[in-house]
Amino acid sequence: MKKTIFITAIILAILSVAGYFVYQALTDSAGYPASVAFDDSELPWIYTIDEDDLLKGLDLSHHNTIVDYERLKDMDFIYHKATEGSTFTDPQFKSRMKRFSEIGIPCGAYHFFTTGSSGKAQFNHFKSVVSKDYPLIPVLDIEINRNNWSVSKLNGELAEWIRLCEKHYGVKPIIYSSSWFYVRYGLSQHGCMFWSGDVDTKPRVKCVIHQQTIKPVAGMAGKVDYDVALCLPYAKPESSR
Repeated sequence: MKKTIFITAIILAILSVAGYFVYQALTDSAGYPASVAFDDSELPWIYTIDEDDLLKGLDLSHHNTIVDYERLKDMDFIYHKATEGSTFTDPQFKSRMKRFSEIGIPCGAYHFFTTGSSGKAQFNHFKSVVSKDYPLIPVLDIEINRNNWSVSKLNGELAEWIRLCEKHYGVKPIIYSSSWFYVRYGLSQHGCMFWSGDVDTKPRVKCVIHQQTIKPVAGMAGKVDYDVALCLPYAKPESSR
């Protein structure tokens, strides 16, 4: 019996070591698929200009507490969570978006995509909550594959959400995700602008917005998601706003 346990332990150890070397062979030093060529010498779009010239903003949800709206005027833009899945609505969304608009902060809505319901059901929920009045392009936040959908299944449902978004709002959403998830699931196929969620590290995929860090911000209680952007992603040309 002891001999059998000993042999089993040795086999498991060998398999673990082998698995490690296979993982190393298939990924780069940061854990990204090795089949995707990253050029670290080429900075993403967002950092090809002086960082002082980048626009600064926040992405918020009901989990964040606002203590002084007036002090948020220093922000160039704010995105707020509107919906999650096909049933959840952020309880702070509408009242806060009204205040942001009143004090002149360009604002937009984001949807947290889940793998618990179809892309169509999730978009219909988002549409029922988010009007066409907000100036910034809607954002589709996809960062977790909790139900382990296949790559084709996930992208099929995302494609439906994106198609319906473009049909209703007249523009494709911005996709928010980590560089790892973006590459792992081939999200570039959707032709959307990318918002990198690579906090406290340089994005590995070119992006127009970067969730740069999490830090205290005047007007907010505690730390919040702080973002920088290359431009304001307006949903409509300035002449029509």
